[in-house]
Amino acid sequence: MKTINFIVTLLLVAAFTACGSGASNKPECTVTIVSPGEEYARAVLYDVDNRVLDSVVFSNNEAVMVRRDTSEMPYLGFLRFYNPADSLDFIELPMAVERGDVNIDLSHGIGLSGTPLNERVHGFLIARARLNSQFDIENDTSVTVEGLRKAFSKFYVEQINANRDNVLGDFLRESYGIHVLPADRPKLK
Repeated sequence: MKTINFIVTLLLVAAFTACGSGASNKPECTVTIVSPGEEYARAVLYDVDNRVLDSVVFSNNEAVMVRRDTSEMPYLGFLRFYNPADSLDFIELPMAVERGDVNIDLSHGIGLSGTPLNERVHGFLIARARLNSQFDIENDTSVTVEGLRKAFSKFYVEQINANRDNVLGDFLRESYGIHVLPADRPKLK
């Protein structure tokens, strides 16, 4: 009986490790993109230093981009959707380039899923949009600059700490750490 329990336990651990680790056996990152609209004909992937890494042209509002440079370590990039008729009209979306299938659907809001880091990036974007929507700075006279600074400082501390073990956390610390108030800095892990 102990042998059967041991074997069942090993099988469960193996199943959870294979399915729950989030790591993909695919050697590349396949990004399937649904365009935010017909006017956006092209998407360009940039790294955090604004260097062009790749680009795709949409056909029927869809495109697929395959990156094979993710075997060493995942990295954060920015996908920009360009409107060729208006050089000032573009949409930028951060995304993690990591092994596995990434799904981006901007036809109805922010749709980013498929890999563990992209789920975290999506969570950050949704949480930041939710925080932004709490403040009606145009109509609410009780909203103060100091109140905004405190709310966003607390938010960035939470996001940086929640992602301290991945490239999203590194990016958040570098890009948004400046908005963390001195009183909140000791809370950063």
